[in-house]
Amino acid sequence: MMRLSDLDFKPIYPNRWFIWGMPYSGKSSLGKKLRKILPFSVVDLDAEIQQLYKKSPAEIIKESGEPEFRKRESEVLKNTVSLFEEFCLITGGGTPIRAENAGLMLHTGNCLFMDTSLPEMLERFRAKSTQERPLINPGDESGFTALYHSRIDAYQKAHAHFLSEKEALTYFSQLYPSK
Repeated sequence: MMRLSDLDFKPIYPNRWFIWGMPYSGKSSLGKKLRKILPFSVVDLDAEIQQLYKKSPAEIIKESGEPEFRKRESEVLKNTVSLFEEFCLITGGGTPIRAENAGLMLHTGNCLFMDTSLPEMLERFRAKSTQERPLINPGDESGFTALYHSRIDAYQKAHAHFLSEKEALTYFSQLYPSK
């Protein structure tokens, strides 16, 4: 594990990336910007799940429970890894928490953790806390903090960490100078 403050991570797997992090860490925002930089597909795992099952992750969790959602999430993850040689996959916040998912990602691609500070994520959470999140109630900062602490050890297993979206964009711009 290394922190990317010096932007020197050398990719282990060519053109196969997994972006990990909490809700409000900036994964989705980063993914939108990476679509303009990377010469291959940027895929949002939650969007793929919604397209396949015609329900949002929140709806699946509400109707069928979190274990069923995690099962479906794992299936979509496995399919993505097996179908595509090159991709950047923006994972859901809980994707790397499941050991089989983390193992698959760590052994088939470069896993990068959006290591946004808890205070910064809480600030974003406060600003957007009316948005529906399947495992976090709007305005429940203590619940968000508890979720963060329950997941941080799993996130720490990523190959490298980005401390900010700006750092991630600088890194990818250097790796892929022109699309």
